Amino acid sequence: MTRVKPWKGERKPLRSVIKSRKEKSWKEKKREREREKALQELRLLAERERAEKRKLEKEAREQSRKRKLENERKSEQVQLVTNLAKLKKMPKKELRKLQVR
Repeated sequence: MTRVKPWKGERKPLRSVIKSRKEKSWKEKKREREREKALQELRLLAERERAEKRKLEKEAREQSRKRKLENERKSEQVQLVTNLAKLKKMPKKELRKLQVR
């Protein structure tokens, strides 16, 4: 004879504890599939929109960078070197600072 602890309650056989699962009807399964398909399409659409937005932002950054570089080049002061002998006499540090265009 086993003692039953009052706060645990009486033990029941396992087969009575397990609930039988209810099978879904064909209509319910079909509705569920359609719902999942619609959600997947929405996800794909949102991903495409995000990718397009990122692409536009990247292009805008690239245009801005190019415009900035052009403006810098327009605003710099340039001195044309006609006497190449001066270049040969220049120290190496100064030669490194020169830019050829």
